[in-house]
Amino acid sequence: MSKSNLISDEYKQLQIKTHEDNPEWGRAAQANASAILKFCKDNGFKKVLDYGCGKQRLRDALAPHGIEVSGYDPGIPGLDVSPPPHNLVVCIDVLEHIEPEYLDDVLQDIRRLTKKIGIFTISTRPAETILADGTNAHRIIEPSSWWLDRLCRVFSVHMFTREKDGFGVLVQ
Repeated sequence: MSKSNLISDEYKQLQIKTHEDNPEWGRAAQANASAILKFCKDNGFKKVLDYGCGKQRLRDALAPHGIEVSGYDPGIPGLDVSPPPHNLVVCIDVLEHIEPEYLDDVLQDIRRLTKKIGIFTISTRPAETILADGTNAHRIIEPSSWWLDRLCRVFSVHMFTREKDGFGVLVQ
């Protein structure tokens, strides 16, 4: 799938600027590293694709444990090339950042890249971060029921877990 179906040029530039200006931007996956590590060890996964990897903090957290993490992020030059499919794809605090008109294409892209299992977390509240154009970093602020409807159009949802400001799912 071409990048033009996944993000607008204007939004890509906003993402790049935010990553450059804010060293803390893109840290959510790191907070989930221990749970992802446990899942990998319990299920025999040695490689993970971090879709929307930010500054690759999940890679840095899992590498010492022998887990290889590949990263894809359209807002990071060099990581904006479509990766190959992986058995395990994680998408942590990413989907709510997608431009609404691109969400279906992004979900299809993640589906294409997910050979076996996907682990996603999605926030259902506004972000603390305001982008350079004055808009909230969360482009899609919807309840979990709305998200589950969208996810179930593309994936089979096997587990749903409420979290503080959103939820997590395990999909196939």
